[in-house]
Formats: sequence, structure tokens, C-alpha cells
Amino acid sequence: MELSDLLVNELAAGAVFPGGACQAAREMLGLTQQDLATSAQVSRKTINDFENMKTEPGGRILRALRETLEAQGARFCVLGGAVGVYVGRPCAVDGT
Repeated sequence: MELSDLLVNELAAGAVFPGGACQAAREMLGLTQQDLATSAQVSRKTINDFENMKTEPGGRILRALRETLEAQGARFCVLGGAVGVYVGRPCAVDGT
């Protein structure tokens, strides 16, 4: 494995992300599919189908989902050829 394969980069704006990353972000944020659907103004079925790899939503829906998840603290990243997610929340001044 090359060292460059270990670098984690932010997923480019507008890049397609997989339904599994959407589900992981949603669950790490403690959101239900309905919570995300309401916030992103899409149907719960659309989210369910995307997370279960039944459909690939169009650009507007992917953008809405990503923006909604990122507004809650999710960050999408790329490691090699894989897309992952982590949740970053601001820390208090004392480190807690």
C-alpha cells in the first residue's frame, strides 16, 4: 500500500456519495429516516431506497441530503477509493 492511499480527503462538493454513507451519517447524528426526510424536504421512501441501494437519487436530492447532514455536523471523506463519514462537533473551550 502506498502512503498516498492513506490520506483522507474531503469528498469534493457535488460528488456522488453512496447510500451507505448517508445511512451511517444519519445514524451517527441520531436521526431517523423521517427526521432526515423532513429536514431535507424529500420523501422517507427516497431515503430508504437510497440507503438500501435500490435507487440513485438525482443531483438535487443528493445535494439536499448532503447539505442537511453536513449542517448537523457530518463530514464526508475519501480514503483511497472509499467514501466514509465522520461526525465533528465543536468542543467547549475546556476540551469537553
